[in-house]
Amino acid sequence: MVFENTQIEPTLVYDLNKKHPLYGDWGRYVLNITGQISLMATGNDNVREDFIRHDVPVLWLPRYENISGSSIRDKIAIGDELWKKHVPKETLKVIESSNSYTK
Repeated sequence: MVFENTQIEPTLVYDLNKKHPLYGDWGRYVLNITGQISLMATGNDNVREDFIRHDVPVLWLPRYENISGSSIRDKIAIGDELWKKHVPKETLKVIESSNSYTK
């Protein structure tokens, strides 16, 4: 979905558990996987601060009230079609063409 909407190829990075030695430094963890990056896009204050601390420019993505990835997934799961008005058209196409999506 990221690529379909931005034409930027994302890098998949898995979440850390609290016991991981870099749990408190997400920026260092990501940079260890990706090497130097030119830009971090996020709507998370903690992620923004981590990357600023590592001198990586941050594109701030605003959060939207009353909508989140979790609420969209919940709406899809219960068959509430209203989720469709909360996502870009390219995201809609990706979700609807997914093998995991059922109406």
